[in-house]
Amino acid sequence: MTNYNFHTHTYHCKHALGAPKDYCQAALAKGLTALGFSDHAPHPDGKWDAVRMDISELDTYFQEIHQCQALFPRLHIHPGLECEYRPDLGDFQKDNFLQTPGRCEYMALAIHDFINLQGEWTSSWRLHDTRQYLEYARFAVQGMSSGLYKFVVHPDLFFVGGGAWDDNAALASKLIAEAASALNIPLEINASGAHRPLITDLGGKIRRPFPHLNFWEVVAHYEVRVVISVDAHRPDDLGDVSDAEALARYFDFHVVTEEELFGQPN
Repeated sequence: MTNYNFHTHTYHCKHALGAPKDYCQAALAKGLTALGFSDHAPHPDGKWDAVRMDISELDTYFQEIHQCQALFPRLHIHPGLECEYRPDLGDFQKDNFLQTPGRCEYMALAIHDFINLQGEWTSSWRLHDTRQYLEYARFAVQGMSSGLYKFVVHPDLFFVGGGAWDDNAALASKLIAEAASALNIPLEINASGAHRPLITDLGGKIRRPFPHLNFWEVVAHYEVRVVISVDAHRPDDLGDVSDAEALARYFDFHVVTEEELFGQPN
């Protein structure tokens, strides 16, 4: 059983419940030994601020996590953020999240939105034209190539909109898998996706929005490591990763350990 969770949100993001200490208590109750906090990172321009903390909350967020490190010594706690790739912000994330003392130990990459061929921000949640899958994938590869991020969360998010599996879908999956292999950056099998309602996509296939089995079948042709985590938005979400573990076993993926991601804990 996976004994960690590195994709954990808190009340700071405005759409999750619970403070860091609540997640720590739940993690210990469910037998986890490591917990990474990765609430949605704020941006200096306030972009998408309805679903993420205000930048003024950063210090409070990290202070709460550091307090938990003292309160729960049996749990290896890693402070981090789930970050959008924002090339328009230059070195902002590196300077203010990774290199500012007392803040991030890691950043996880999420592509909830991407810059399309017209230079416009586009939501990854509503993609029906599979040509946009290629734009998503190429933007994700740019983010992965930046060297800023420890792993990629829900890399198959672009299938949520219900587009069909076709040559574009296969190529987009291949681009992401090739980059993950070449850069040695793990991809997350998002355990929360297994609990999403079934959809009928535009190809007539009944499936989960994600994890998308066709995507992971493409990934399995490459030397790609995976992280298994619940996209926890409530303390009770922690721990239920059996479907994600089954997928990893089926495709014989190497599931990374805490030590492989962060080194030997103190």
